Amino acid sequence: MRLLIVEDEWLVAEDHATALRGAGYDVLGPVASVAEAAQVLAEERVDLAILDVGLIGGTSYSLADSLAARKIPFVFVTGYAARDLPPHLRCHAFVSKPAPAATLLATVQEILA
Repeated sequence: MRLLIVEDEWLVAEDHATALRGAGYDVLGPVASVAEAAQVLAEERVDLAILDVGLIGGTSYSLADSLAARKIPFVFVTGYAARDLPPHLRCHAFVSKPAPAATLLATVQEILA
């Protein structure tokens, strides 16, 4: 499975990537902006995306909408509260930062099952 990490905090992104690679996933990125994520999505098959909400240049909400329209599952991994998300995005998987590797992996496995 190919997972795209969209996270602008380098250490957090690397922690996520290390945990996911260790579990056998093919990790794309990490990328730090919606524009970089869109480029990856245009060039690569993505089975699931891991999205921080606050990114360089704005939020990941438009990216989440694009993923939902393409039926690509995603999980928000963010310091934002779930209630801060736009109402139409609150139904998607959500993990609060700091996200322990075990929680992230369990969430990814649940979504992909």
